[in-house]
Amino acid sequence: MSKTAFVEFRGDGFWAYDVALGMLFKQVIDHAVSLGTESDWLQKLIQQWRFNAVVADCGLYLDDDWSQDQFATVDDLLQQACRTLAEHGHFTAEEMSGWNILEGQGVFDRGHGGYHTAPVIELGQAIRQLLSGTLEPAPTGTWWLYGAPEGRISIGKRTE
Repeated sequence: MSKTAFVEFRGDGFWAYDVALGMLFKQVIDHAVSLGTESDWLQKLIQQWRFNAVVADCGLYLDDDWSQDQFATVDDLLQQACRTLAEHGHFTAEEMSGWNILEGQGVFDRGHGGYHTAPVIELGQAIRQLLSGTLEPAPTGTWWLYGAPEGRISIGKRTE
Protein backbone atom coordinates (compact mmCIF):
# COMPACT_ATOMS: atom_id res chain seq x y z
CA MET A 1 0.00 0.00 0.00
CA SER A 2 1.43 3.33 -1.08
CA LYS A 3 1.96 6.15 1.41
CA THR A 4 0.97 8.72 -1.19
CA ALA A 5 -1.82 9.38 -3.66
CA PHE A 6 -1.71 11.64 -6.68
CA VAL A 7 -4.34 14.39 -6.70
CA GLU A 8 -5.15 15.40 -10.27
CA PHE A 9 -7.28 18.01 -11.96
CA ARG A 10 -7.13 19.10 -15.60
CA GLY A 11 -3.69 17.61 -16.17
CA ASP A 12 -2.15 19.30 -13.13
CA GLY A 13 -1.66 17.87 -9.69
CA PHE A 14 0.48 16.98 -6.72
CA TRP A 15 1.12 14.13 -4.30
CA ALA A 16 -0.70 13.80 -0.97
CA TYR A 17 0.31 11.79 2.09
CA ASP A 18 -2.35 9.12 2.60
CA VAL A 19 -2.87 9.72 6.34
CA ALA A 20 -3.66 13.39 5.70
CA LEU A 21 -5.83 12.61 2.68
CA GLY A 22 -7.87 10.16 4.75
CA MET A 23 -8.27 12.63 7.59
CA LEU A 24 -9.32 15.42 5.23
CA PHE A 25 -11.86 13.39 3.32
CA LYS A 26 -13.34 11.92 6.49
CA GLN A 27 -14.27 15.49 7.41
CA VAL A 28 -15.41 16.35 3.86
CA ILE A 29 -17.65 13.26 3.85
CA ASP A 30 -19.17 14.17 7.22
CA HIS A 31 -20.06 17.64 5.98
CA ALA A 32 -21.39 16.29 2.67
CA VAL A 33 -23.60 13.77 4.45
CA SER A 34 -24.91 16.50 6.76
CA LEU A 35 -26.28 18.32 3.70
CA GLY A 36 -28.89 15.58 3.46
CA THR A 37 -29.14 16.03 -0.27
CA GLU A 38 -30.68 13.48 -2.59
CA SER A 39 -28.34 14.53 -5.38
CA ASP A 40 -27.08 11.49 -7.31
CA TRP A 41 -23.95 13.44 -8.18
CA LEU A 42 -23.05 14.11 -4.55
CA GLN A 43 -23.98 10.60 -3.40
CA LYS A 44 -21.62 9.09 -6.00
CA LEU A 45 -18.91 11.55 -5.02
CA ILE A 46 -19.27 10.65 -1.34
CA GLN A 47 -18.74 6.98 -2.24
CA GLN A 48 -15.65 7.88 -4.26
CA TRP A 49 -14.31 9.94 -1.35
CA ARG A 50 -14.93 7.08 1.08
CA PHE A 51 -12.75 4.88 -1.11
CA ASN A 52 -10.08 7.58 -1.48
CA ALA A 53 -9.97 8.15 2.28
CA VAL A 54 -9.17 4.50 2.94
CA VAL A 55 -7.34 3.34 -0.22
CA ALA A 56 -4.67 5.80 -1.35
CA ASP A 57 -3.25 3.58 -4.09
CA CYS A 58 -5.69 4.82 -6.74
CA GLY A 59 -5.21 8.56 -6.42
CA LEU A 60 -7.80 11.29 -6.28
CA TYR A 61 -9.11 12.51 -9.61
CA LEU A 62 -11.27 15.60 -9.60
CA ASP A 63 -13.86 15.83 -12.37
CA ASP A 64 -13.12 18.36 -15.11
CA ASP A 65 -16.80 18.44 -16.05
CA TRP A 66 -18.33 19.62 -12.78
CA SER A 67 -20.77 22.50 -13.12
CA GLN A 68 -20.09 25.82 -11.39
CA ASP A 69 -22.56 24.80 -8.66
CA GLN A 70 -20.76 21.49 -8.18
CA PHE A 71 -17.37 23.24 -7.96
CA ALA A 72 -18.85 25.62 -5.40
CA THR A 73 -20.24 22.71 -3.38
CA VAL A 74 -16.88 20.90 -3.32
CA ASP A 75 -15.05 24.11 -2.42
CA ASP A 76 -17.50 24.78 0.42
CA LEU A 77 -17.13 21.21 1.73
CA LEU A 78 -13.34 21.55 1.70
CA GLN A 79 -13.57 24.87 3.58
CA GLN A 80 -15.89 23.36 6.19
CA ALA A 81 -13.59 20.35 6.61
CA CYS A 82 -10.59 22.63 7.13
CA ARG A 83 -12.47 24.61 9.79
CA THR A 84 -13.40 21.39 11.59
CA LEU A 85 -9.81 20.18 11.45
CA ALA A 86 -8.58 23.53 12.81
CA GLU A 87 -10.97 23.22 15.76
CA HIS A 88 -9.53 19.81 16.69
CA GLY A 89 -5.82 20.45 16.18
CA HIS A 90 -4.88 16.78 16.63
CA PHE A 91 -6.42 13.33 16.31
CA THR A 92 -5.15 10.23 18.08
CA ALA A 93 -4.45 7.00 16.24
CA GLU A 94 -7.38 5.43 18.07
CA GLU A 95 -9.74 8.13 16.82
CA MET A 96 -8.54 7.84 13.22
CA SER A 97 -8.66 4.05 13.09
CA GLY A 98 -12.09 4.08 14.76
CA TRP A 99 -13.74 6.18 12.07
CA ASN A 100 -16.14 4.07 10.00
CA ILE A 101 -15.38 5.55 6.61
CA LEU A 102 -15.72 2.52 4.36
CA GLU A 103 -16.91 -0.92 5.44
CA GLY A 104 -15.75 -0.41 9.02
CA GLN A 105 -12.34 0.95 8.05
CA GLY A 106 -10.85 4.16 9.37
CA VAL A 107 -7.66 6.02 8.57
CA PHE A 108 -4.43 4.01 8.87
CA ASP A 109 -2.06 6.13 10.98
CA ARG A 110 1.22 4.58 9.71
CA GLY A 111 2.52 4.34 13.25
CA HIS A 112 2.28 8.05 14.02
CA GLY A 113 0.25 7.48 17.17
CA GLY A 114 -1.73 10.56 16.24
CA TYR A 115 -1.62 13.37 13.73
CA HIS A 116 -1.71 17.14 13.90
CA THR A 117 -4.23 18.78 11.60
CA ALA A 118 -2.08 21.67 10.27
CA PRO A 119 -0.63 19.65 7.35
CA VAL A 120 -4.09 18.24 6.64
CA ILE A 121 -5.54 21.74 6.43
CA GLU A 122 -2.67 22.73 4.12
CA LEU A 123 -3.63 19.76 1.91
CA GLY A 124 -7.25 20.90 1.85
CA GLN A 125 -6.20 24.40 0.83
CA ALA A 126 -3.95 22.96 -1.90
CA ILE A 127 -6.88 21.01 -3.36
CA ARG A 128 -8.96 24.19 -3.37
CA GLN A 129 -6.13 26.04 -5.13
CA LEU A 130 -5.75 23.22 -7.65
CA LEU A 131 -9.46 23.46 -8.46
CA SER A 132 -9.32 27.25 -8.82
CA GLY A 133 -6.12 27.23 -10.90
CA THR A 134 -4.16 29.18 -8.28
CA LEU A 135 -1.84 26.44 -6.98
CA GLU A 136 1.79 27.58 -6.83
CA PRO A 137 3.93 25.54 -9.23
CA ALA A 138 6.44 23.17 -7.66
CA PRO A 139 10.12 23.93 -8.25
CA THR A 140 11.44 22.68 -11.59
CA GLY A 141 11.90 18.92 -11.68
CA THR A 142 9.79 18.32 -8.57
CA TRP A 143 6.26 17.65 -7.37
CA TRP A 144 4.66 19.11 -4.29
CA LEU A 145 3.80 16.63 -1.56
CA TYR A 146 1.10 17.91 0.78
CA GLY A 147 -0.02 16.49 4.10
CA ALA A 148 3.35 15.17 5.29
CA PRO A 149 3.89 15.59 9.06
CA GLU A 150 6.36 18.42 8.41
CA GLY A 151 4.02 20.16 5.97
CA ARG A 152 4.42 20.75 2.25
CA ILE A 153 7.68 19.48 0.76
CA SER A 154 8.93 19.06 -2.77
CA ILE A 155 9.94 15.64 -4.07
CA GLY A 156 11.95 14.89 -7.20
CA LYS A 157 10.21 13.70 -10.31
CA ARG A 158 11.37 10.34 -11.58
CA THR A 159 13.53 10.39 -14.63
CA GLU A 160 13.33 7.37 -16.89
